[in-house]
Amino acid sequence: MPTKTIILGEEHIQKNKTPIKLLSHLGVSGTSIYLNSSETMRPSDYAYLELISKEYARGKDLIFAYNDPSNRQLGCLFIGCWNDGVVE
Repeated sequence: MPTKTIILGEEHIQKNKTPIKLLSHLGVSGTSIYLNSSETMRPSDYAYLELISKEYARGKDLIFAYNDPSNRQLGCLFIGCWNDGVVE
């Protein structure tokens, strides 16, 4: 099943454009929060990607990725580049 991309508050049509890139994901260990490199994580690994905030930090976007809409707590937050909002 192809990944569905969502821009909160907008309807989005996928076209052949620059794909989404996931750069770092938010990790939690005890009371510490940190960023991990996302070199092995691809947008296509997830069923759903939501653009939470464009240019959230230093020109990078905040993206939420998950597979099961009824179990979103298993999702992951990423810093990345939404670009044109398509998945390869």
